[in-house]
Amino acid sequence: MMSSEPGKISTLQTPRVLVVDDERFVREIVRRWLERVGYECTCVESVGLACDLLQQHTFDIVTSDISLPGRSGMELLQTVKEKYPETAMLMLTANADTKLAIQALTLGAYGYLLKPVEQEELLCQIERALEH
Repeated sequence: MMSSEPGKISTLQTPRVLVVDDERFVREIVRRWLERVGYECTCVESVGLACDLLQQHTFDIVTSDISLPGRSGMELLQTVKEKYPETAMLMLTANADTKLAIQALTLGAYGYLLKPVEQEELLCQIERALEH
C-alpha cells in the first residue's frame, strides 16, 4: 500500500530489506535511503551472512552486489529463488555486462541496477518489486 506522501511507504507491516554488499559505504547509503522512507533495513557484507539471516528472518526484498567475497550475488539469487520464492531480489552492481544482467533477470531478479545508483531509481525498483 502506497502512502499519499511521495517517497514514503505506508503499509500494515513495515517491509524488510536485506542489503548485501561488501562495500561498507554502499551498505550505509542504501540503508539510510531506505530507512528514511520507512523500510526496515539489515545490511551484511557476504552471501554466507545473508543466507544465515534468511534462515532466521523473513525479508520482503534482498538487494545484492554480484561481486562479493566467497560466493557471488548470482549464487545468492539462485538460493533466494529456490528457498524463499516470496522474497524479491534486486541486483545492485557495478558490473555493466549485458549478458550477466539478462542472466540475473532470467533467474528471477526484479531489477538490475548499476552503481552508482540514483536514490529515486532504487526506491522505484523496490516499490515495483514489492507490488509483485
